[in-house]
Amino acid sequence: MDGSIIDSFNRAEKRQLIDSAEDFINIRDTRNDIAHEYVPEALLNIFRDVIKYTPILLQACEKALIYAKTKS
Repeated sequence: MDGSIIDSFNRAEKRQLIDSAEDFINIRDTRNDIAHEYVPEALLNIFRDVIKYTPILLQACEKALIYAKTKS
């Protein structure tokens, strides 16, 4: 796979593995916040983002499994 992670998200959206590349850019940003945030006051917003994006990630996992089965 060539290109940036954003290119990968765009390809995944085009293949209908994910509904929105933009959501996955936000998910990546949230992951970065989780890994690098040390201010306790910011944790509530991070927690809210995790709750918001969890169903999107689970749906993408299901779509990826279906996609993989059709390609094997």
